[in-house]
Amino acid sequence: MKDLYKRADINALGLSVEDVKEKLGSNGEVDEDVSYVLLNPSRKPVYDRAHRTANIVGSLRYHYGLGESVHWGREFGDFTNAPCLTPNDSSMGKNPYNIVELKYLMLFLPILFLSAILIYGVFTNYPSQDISEVKVQPKSNHSAQPVIAIDPIGKFVTASKLNIRSLPNAASKVITILSEYDDVFSYGSENDGWDRVVVDGKMGYASAKYLQIGDGRAAYLLVCSVNSTGRPTNGKYLYSESGGNNTLEVVNSPGQDTVVKLKDRGGRIVLYGYVRSGESATFTNIPDGDYKFQYASGINFSTYCDMFMQDMMASTSTSYEEYSSTGSRPTIITYKLIRLAGGNFRSSKLVLSDF
Repeated sequence: MKDLYKRADINALGLSVEDVKEKLGSNGEVDEDVSYVLLNPSRKPVYDRAHRTANIVGSLRYHYGLGESVHWGREFGDFTNAPCLTPNDSSMGKNPYNIVELKYLMLFLPILFLSAILIYGVFTNYPSQDISEVKVQPKSNHSAQPVIAIDPIGKFVTASKLNIRSLPNAASKVITILSEYDDVFSYGSENDGWDRVVVDGKMGYASAKYLQIGDGRAAYLLVCSVNSTGRPTNGKYLYSESGGNNTLEVVNSPGQDTVVKLKDRGGRIVLYGYVRSGESATFTNIPDGDYKFQYASGINFSTYCDMFMQDMMASTSTSYEEYSSTGSRPTIITYKLIRLAGGNFRSSKLVLSDF
C-alpha cells in the first residue's frame, strides 16, 4: 500500500475530493495512482480509512523498534517511519487521526494488527483492483458474504435437517438446508445462540444448538460402528422379494467381503445379500424378471448404516439377465467375482450413491 498523500506532497487528510483536486493542481504533474484513488468519491473514503490504520500500525512499529521486516517493507514501506500524532500536534491542522498516547494504544494493538492483515488483503493487487468494489458495512448490518477469520472451528450438523439463514434470526431468508453430519466451518457466535458459518462460499447463520464441534464423517462412522450387530454370516439375506424359483450363485474372491444386489429395470431391489471373503453363497426363490447384478466390497460392514465403513467400492454388470421359471427348469446364474482371462462377465464402476 502506498502513502498517496505523502507522494502527492499533500499535508492533510479529511479533505474533500474537490479540495484534493485543488491542491494537486498547484503541485504540477499528478501521479496516476494518486488521481485514481484520491480523485474518486467512491475510492477515497475507503483509502482514507486504510491509510489511517496503516499510519497507526507504522507508528507503533517505529516507536517500539520493530524495524522494517521484509513483508512490511514490501507492502507498507511508506508507513515505516510514520510519525504518531498526539492531540497537541497541529502540524497537519485539525488532527485527522484522533490518536491518544501510545501507552493507551497498546491496549488495542491486537485489533490494529488484524486491521493491517485486512488492509493487506484489500490492497495486495492495488491498483489493478477496483477499490470502489470494497464496501464497508455498518456493524449492525450482517452481510451474507464470506469474511476473514483466523481460526474457524470445524463443526457438523446434529439435526436431521438444518436451515442456514441470511441473518441470525428464525424469520430471515433460508439460504440452504444441510443434512445430519454435514460439515461446516463456524466463524464465531452471534447474538442469541447463532453461529456464523460458510456454506458453498456464502456466509450464513445456523442455530448453534444443532452444531457440534468435530468432523461429521467421523461422527457418522462412530454411530455406524457402535450400533452395528457385527459381521453378517455368509449368504445372509439383507433384503429379498420371494415368489419365484430362480437362483443366484456368487463366488467371492479372497480379500474383502461383498454385498450383492439384483435390480429390475426400474431400479427396484429384489435381492440384497452378503457374501464373505473367499466363500460362495446361493440365493434362492428369486422372482421372474430381468435383473442387473451389482456388488460392492470393502472392510467393516455396518448393518446399522448398511455400508462398508472402509474402502467401499461398487460395480455393476453392463446388461440385464433374464430370470424365468416358466420353462422346463428355473434359471440359475452364477457370478464369479474373480478376474479370469477370457471370462464372460463384464462390469463397470458404480457411484456409491447409485448402489
